[in-house]
Amino acid sequence: MEEVGRCIGWLEAEHGDDLDVFGTTPAARDLMAAIDLTRIDGTKVLLYGNSAGTWWAQRFLALFPDGADGAVLEANLSPDFFGGYQDESFENVTRRILELCAGDAFCSNKLPDPLAAAESLLAALEGGHCPDVGWTAQDLLGLIGVMVYYRPYNQAIPAVMYRLARCGEADVAALEALVASLTWMPDADTGFSIAVFYNEYLSEMWDSADFATSAEFLAYLDGLYEGALFAMGDAYDFNEVFSMWPVYDDSYDGVWPETTIPLLILQGRLDPASCYEQTLAMADHYTAPGQHFLDFPYASHGVIFGTPMGPSPFAQDCGLILFEQFMEDPAAPLD
Repeated sequence: MEEVGRCIGWLEAEHGDDLDVFGTTPAARDLMAAIDLTRIDGTKVLLYGNSAGTWWAQRFLALFPDGADGAVLEANLSPDFFGGYQDESFENVTRRILELCAGDAFCSNKLPDPLAAAESLLAALEGGHCPDVGWTAQDLLGLIGVMVYYRPYNQAIPAVMYRLARCGEADVAALEALVASLTWMPDADTGFSIAVFYNEYLSEMWDSADFATSAEFLAYLDGLYEGALFAMGDAYDFNEVFSMWPVYDDSYDGVWPETTIPLLILQGRLDPASCYEQTLAMADHYTAPGQHFLDFPYASHGVIFGTPMGPSPFAQDCGLILFEQFMEDPAAPLD
């Protein structure tokens, strides 16, 4: 938290009361300006947003209901999204993946009781199990926390548990190769700013009418973690930073767009970040002709390239087919 304090000090010294300039509403106005400057007569303007991009797109539509001719929203954050529920979502989605393993003949043959196997493995790692890999329980949870986001990695979580428990030479090599495939470190060229992320996330996504005080929210978290196995306590850390951060107010925060443009809203039920139950309000709100809310029982944080229509690695993705149809003609019925 010392580094956070230094970051806040720098932001306040450099930008003072202007931190809202780096929020969602100014970004939405910038997008409208870019569209106005580049629009070509007779050419449709279609928006695409994924994850936080869906939040941005909906803010754009709250400001400019007819500013585009259609929008595709994937892995959604509703306008009243509350990030404090993400720990619970991660826990529930990971448990659901293990339930699916228990219901699959091949997977359950390897792990007859996947949840019990996870509990046993985490305890064993704390005792020094599989020193050739050298992971602690927190290391495994961190890996699962990355894998759970996207197919096909989320499907491999039971396999990781099985190999790590067995800990043979081939298993160690396979686990090392998996970690190498997931390793990604941001650099100056990524365009990602952790300060901008905290500024927007804590100012606009860390507030809920469900909790009148921070103490109420912490009591909720304490209850969650009494039975949690996979969640890693991120909400505690975010809440502590929130107590320090110079959050801004935005009058459009939580405002739902009143728009009739065509929408293709794609949502996975195994999406740990979106908090699936929160996204269902979007199905109730966006009901104009040409507005579609489609949820996929086995999709995660990516639907367009995460919904294969068969076991082949070359199988077409249902989400991609729908995306292409919508982009061709947003007003046409979907097949």
